[in-house]
Amino acid sequence: MDRARVSRVVCAVGLTVALLTARQVGGVSAGSIDLKAPFACGATYIGSTYPGHSKDAVDFNQPGGRDNGDPVLASAAGQVIQLTPWDGMVVLGHAAGYETVYAHMTGIKVHIGDKVGVGKLLGHIGAVGNATGPHLHYQQLINGNPIHVRFDHKLYRMESPVTSTNCGKGPPPGHHHHKHHHKRHHDQHGQH
Repeated sequence: MDRARVSRVVCAVGLTVALLTARQVGGVSAGSIDLKAPFACGATYIGSTYPGHSKDAVDFNQPGGRDNGDPVLASAAGQVIQLTPWDGMVVLGHAAGYETVYAHMTGIKVHIGDKVGVGKLLGHIGAVGNATGPHLHYQQLINGNPIHVRFDHKLYRMESPVTSTNCGKGPPPGHHHHKHHHKRHHDQHGQH
């Protein structure tokens, strides 16, 4: 095979793979935003799934199962786009069409429309809704389509431990702390 033909075949194969990948994840590269594990910095969890789940949904627990009430944190900066208290679910919308789903939580700390930073406390691991025991049901989506879960730009493998690097509490997009603080102060004290 001559060099020009090899080059055309390699180019065609590369383009086909790129198009298929784009179609599978809604036209966005699956590693384009940095999603953190939704747990406290340094905490280690193991994820599993079962036949009734989407193949990309993960149920997380700590080894030994002593995680009831543990904090659940935002994987990336975004906005609360769905909240269903009866199953302890929060859905965050992020940049580039990404969404993250957190379910079975107790003590939800956010409201529809809230802008949150990475590491923002969303709620606590629980067994709210259709759950057989405390755990965090977690999913990542692009343009509404489930994708394989990634943390720190690496694919998560089921049944393997993941240690959270969700150590920073960055501000939410468009957040101006002093402006909101002043307004809250004004609302609480009726001044100005």
